[in-house]
Amino acid sequence: MGLATAAGTLPAEAQVRRESGVAVLAIGSEPVQWLAGASHWWRVARRTRAGGLLAAGVAGGEAAARGEVAAHFLLNPAARRGAGWYGGGGLAGVAGRAEGVRVQVVLGVDGRPAGPAGWSLELGVGGGVRLAAGYRWRVLRPR
Repeated sequence: MGLATAAGTLPAEAQVRRESGVAVLAIGSEPVQWLAGASHWWRVARRTRAGGLLAAGVAGGEAAARGEVAAHFLLNPAARRGAGWYGGGGLAGVAGRAEGVRVQVVLGVDGRPAGPAGWSLELGVGGGVRLAAGYRWRVLRPR
């Protein structure tokens, strides 16, 4: 493994190139927001991914939308089975009754972070308590 790393090849855990997913979100703010949307992420380094989410739904009975950009630090990106924890932060822009830009911080867990697909759960803050559940599909580099 040391020789492969010295030669400039990436270890197996860095074989994920990008991830696309769907998610549902609940934001405990005033008013409460219920949203669903799509995300896209790029693995920019062995333990780091960057990307964002676009979601639409309702807040206080009115239409709402949320866009997020964030970076995540992955604690065990090589796990092909089980769970992989991560933490991160970024910015969220909200349109609708809860309009504004917010800084957010999240703690999350992915199912099978080095596998071709897996679930995700997040808890965070940013304009209220943020709960998200989703599913991500990953594009892997050929070995």
